[in-house]
Amino acid sequence: MLVAHLSDLHILETAERPRFDVRFVSLGRRLDARARIESARAAIAHARAHGAEHFLFTGDLTETGTVAQFEALARLLHDAGLEPDEVTLVPGNHDRYSAANGWVDALEGPLRAYSTNAAKEPGKVVDLGDTVILPVDATFHQPVTRSAGRLDVEVEEALATRIGDPHFAARRVLVAIHHPPHPRPGPWHWVDGLLGGKRLLAMAAGKPNVTIAHGHLHRHEVREHEGARVIGAAAVVDGALPLFMGARHELAAIA
Repeated sequence: MLVAHLSDLHILETAERPRFDVRFVSLGRRLDARARIESARAAIAHARAHGAEHFLFTGDLTETGTVAQFEALARLLHDAGLEPDEVTLVPGNHDRYSAANGWVDALEGPLRAYSTNAAKEPGKVVDLGDTVILPVDATFHQPVTRSAGRLDVEVEEALATRIGDPHFAARRVLVAIHHPPHPRPGPWHWVDGLLGGKRLLAMAAGKPNVTIAHGHLHRHEVREHEGARVIGAAAVVDGALPLFMGARHELAAIA
């Protein structure tokens, strides 16, 4: 099972007039809705052309999580020819800026067709045979001046149970989450880090079959933590190619 890892699409809606919050969180990026959609289409097509059998999207799928943006994302996935069972969606902090229930509402509305494998209830499992994906929603409603993630108690407990499940010991386990688990420096961790990330790292320690796949940093990054691998995908909105995960944890961008 070859999994393509894509992150940080930051989709806009083409007919949308950017509001202040969109302009604020888009600082440094062009407000070109069509260009962002084309970047995502190119990344998906690239992954398909190189044999991807499953497509993992690790958050910041939209710019501010409006209904119109989620509708644009749904059209993108459909027009790219992605079948619902080929896709796992994980939200990022940007996907919860507009409404506290925005992600849940999107999965019940525009993204309904792609909700089966998406990060919803704690302990969700996407079984791909030799690979198991654990999609995690670590988002919460916050102002656009903050960009943190948070592992709630029930999410932590469910993850600990899944990661420690002996039935998964001989299989590849991908913990899919938007924020990287490693601490950010000083007070910046509260603003932009994953609260509870150290506990996630502790769960994965000593389990070489476990990989934590994330986005958020907008750069490709690979770290090792006591036998477990932590991998970050660069941002599709910036034109990044997807990463590919094969049966032996090899990870690379294929040009």
